[in-house]
Amino acid sequence: MKREHSHRTFEHFRRALAAERNRLLELLPVPGEHQMEIVSADEWAPAAHDEFVASRLDALEAGQLRDVEEALQRIAGGTFGVCQGCGRRIPRRRLSAVPWTAFCFECQSTALPPAPNASISLSA
Repeated sequence: MKREHSHRTFEHFRRALAAERNRLLELLPVPGEHQMEIVSADEWAPAAHDEFVASRLDALEAGQLRDVEEALQRIAGGTFGVCQGCGRRIPRRRLSAVPWTAFCFECQSTALPPAPNASISLSA
């Protein structure tokens, strides 16, 4: 019989998730912080690219922050470590690798879209 996650385990993950939340909050810009400064025509394309990359990174970090906040809510609600797809316990090893996950590996794998080049055949 598999052991259930203990209160001590939850406290460990709660602390780790709180630290991750604080790290992400420090990385995310204050609204309006990424405003482009006026640059010459020669500098516009690189500056626009840098702004695009920064905004994409901010979006990724904001998405991860949302996942971390949801994991903290699951801890508070007593559902942390339970797969939202199949209802089984998420293995501690997976939670240690991705503590904000809401899914076991199997459910996460089936939810992911196929790789962009997965259906391309190299045979003639």
